Order: sequence, then structure tokens, then C-alpha cells
Amino acid sequence: MPLAAAAAVAAVIAGAVAVPHLLRSASPAPVTLSPVPGAPPFVVLQPYSGGSAVSRLVVQAAGTRHVLGFVSAPRGTRWESVAATGSSTIFVAAAGSSGRDCAVRLYTLTLTANGKPAGLEPLRALRIPGRLTGLAASSDGRTVAYGSVPCTAVRASATIGVIADGALRQWTLPPETSPGSVSLSADGSELGYVGLPPGGTTLTRPLAAAAAWILPASSPPGSALARSRKVFAARDRLDLVSAILSGDGRTMYVASESPSRLPGRLTLAAYRTADGALLRTLHTWDHAQGYEPGMAVGGNQLLIWAIYQPSTFQVDLATGRAKPFWVYTPAGEFPEALAW
Repeated sequence: MPLAAAAAVAAVIAGAVAVPHLLRSASPAPVTLSPVPGAPPFVVLQPYSGGSAVSRLVVQAAGTRHVLGFVSAPRGTRWESVAATGSSTIFVAAAGSSGRDCAVRLYTLTLTANGKPAGLEPLRALRIPGRLTGLAASSDGRTVAYGSVPCTAVRASATIGVIADGALRQWTLPPETSPGSVSLSADGSELGYVGLPPGGTTLTRPLAAAAAWILPASSPPGSALARSRKVFAARDRLDLVSAILSGDGRTMYVASESPSRLPGRLTLAAYRTADGALLRTLHTWDHAQGYEPGMAVGGNQLLIWAIYQPSTFQVDLATGRAKPFWVYTPAGEFPEALAW
């Protein structure tokens, strides 16, 4: 990460202070700081916790089986998501509370140069009502984007929000439509998301009505769809599952499936955000199990999980070559969230 950008992130977090009762490091182990060429050295993930109110984030050395530490959620909350910045040692995490105070608060998690959890600080004194569906951060950490849905209200509108330099801007989606796959370009100017129709994931119904969109982060508040441009929708019998923006915002990586012609075939492809043109197909997996895959981009590599239980794959974005990528899965389930 450039020094100027690192300084900017440091200014945002204002010197995170270690919180000993929340942070715990694993037993010391030798760590190779560049186990995955061209990608960040550390991964922070939220393992599946079976719906427990107590949850931990896990820090691991990318491309190895070294767990470097654990971060418990603040008391009375549960981790809901985590996002990477342009610094390999600074992440943004979201903790939610249930019940009457159904809301989400954001935190900055800092690591040492060796990947040990070192600090957890509230990012801003901002309460986001509802349940989080996605989280992303810009390279300098000054812009955070999220998707959220109401906890209990029927036919209430979901929200996409951007927090930039302390100011909040929000957009709404049609009732019962959920914003998934929230991502940001590195400079925070472009926000990518998937509008998921009522019915949830492909386990319950096809997502042929879903579409991937680009929303300029400087757009005035209001309707998200009215201010967005569509990059991908169901085409050639491919149903959209999830998507993520490249750092420069010019490419959207889309995971789609073909439930009719080739049941269980999941395809990862790159599309140009300017006009939605297919640039290239990167990789395909057969016999996918019908989940909603998550994706994270780190340098010139992409991680994708929830294709098979509990596997995660690393995809080289230049060649499309895919290989297994180890992540900490104590319950034998794929992660709920992962940042790289």
C-alpha cells in the first residue's frame, strides 16, 4: 500500500487502541508474509457460528494453515461482516445487535505487521438500523458501503448506504428486494451491488430476476435503481448469483449458474462495467450445491466460497486457474464473510 494511503487510513482510525478482552492471538507460529504472490498476506473471516449470539473473527495467514488470532464481537453483539481496505493490516468489521435494538455498528480492526490482532475501535458513532447484507471499504478506508434490510417490518424497503468522511448517503430498493454482493472500487467512487428478488438464495428459488448494478457513490439520495446502471442480468440461461467490482471499477466479476441446460454449473466471468460486455470466462465448476457464493478480491487473485461445502477456491484473475484455498472452518461450514 502506498505510504500516503496508509497515512490516510491511520488518520481515519485515529490510532486504534488494543482491547485485551476482545482480542486474542493464537500460539506463535512462523508466518510467511507473502504466501500468495500478488495478493495481501492476511485473511480475516467470520466462520459459520450456527446462529449463536457469540461470534469471533479469525485472522489467518493467506495460503497457509496458520491461524494468527481471534477477535470476539463486543458484548451483546454478533459479527455480521468484515471488509478489507488497501492496507493488509486494517479491516472494517460490522457487529449487529438483535431484539429491540436491531442495528449495526462499524469498527476498525488493526493487525500487527505479523498479522496478530492489535486494536479494535468504533469506526464512527453511527448506528445503522436493520440487518446487514453486505459491507465494503475503499482502499484508503475513508469510504464504507453497506447494504441492510429491516429486521421485522413487512414490505419495508432495503437500504444501500455510503459513509464518506463522516457523511452518510442512502438509497432505497423496492420492497422485499435485498442488496447483496456490495463492493466498492478502490477509490470509493463506484459501488457495485446485486438486487436480489424476494425468495432469497437459489436454495429456495432461481435468481433469474436478479441483476448486478453500478451506483456512483456521489449520486443524490433516493431510489437506488433509478440512479444505477445495469451491468448484468439473466442472459443465455444464466441466472445471476453474486458479483464483485475490480479495484479500478472497470470490471465486474460475476458468478452465475445455469439451472436449466447444465444444472449445477457455476460460471465465473468478467464483464465490462461501462456497457456490460462479456470480457472473458474465467472458470466453471460443475455440481455446485446451490448456495449463494461470496467473493473477495486481493490483488490479482479472487477468493470464492460456498460453491461446495465447505470449500473455498483461489482464482488467478489473469489465467482463470482455480485451486483450493484453506480457511478456518471449525463447524465444517463455509465462511459467513471473508475479507482479503
